[in-house]
Amino acid sequence: MAPARKTPSSPRLTRQNWLDQGLATLEVDGFVGLKADLLARTLGVSRGSFYHHFVDLADFHESVLDRWLEVTVTEVTERLGATGAGPVEQLDTLAELVGAGSGGLERAIRAWATSDADVAAVVARVDRQRLDYLTSLFRELGASDSAARARAALMYTASVGYAFVVPMLTLAERSAALDDLAVFVRRDVS
Repeated sequence: MAPARKTPSSPRLTRQNWLDQGLATLEVDGFVGLKADLLARTLGVSRGSFYHHFVDLADFHESVLDRWLEVTVTEVTERLGATGAGPVEQLDTLAELVGAGSGGLERAIRAWATSDADVAAVVARVDRQRLDYLTSLFRELGASDSAARARAALMYTASVGYAFVVPMLTLAERSAALDDLAVFVRRDVS
């Protein structure tokens, strides 16, 4: 009798692996795809791996939202701050980052927020942090507090709205629109 074949063991997944897959799934399938069994199947592991890292689905959802905040606010602002770039360069880089993205994750999170008050609260927190960051850049350029806030709001709302029209625009159209917006909101202060 031949010895039993050993099957490769399931990969050891970290909490971070689950969160990254959660964000990827959210972007493609929306929040309905954030289920332990679906994610486990995608990752090729058992649901036990999921429950090793998360108490329950609510814990996972909260952690995915925290990761979204980290990826889209904390890491971006820290990276920009570490470059030593001035406010003009930071605004240009932010416009490039928005232009390079598909907008799918932004759309998915905001769709989820329409049916879940906890998600809406996280989105509101992210919006405030992003808007505050943009406002600080415009203040550095010499805009008054009210003008800095108004310009930041214009740039931010255009960027968020951009996520919803991205599928209709070519890459060249997206880049041109964001370049023009960046120049417009800096007018008379840079």
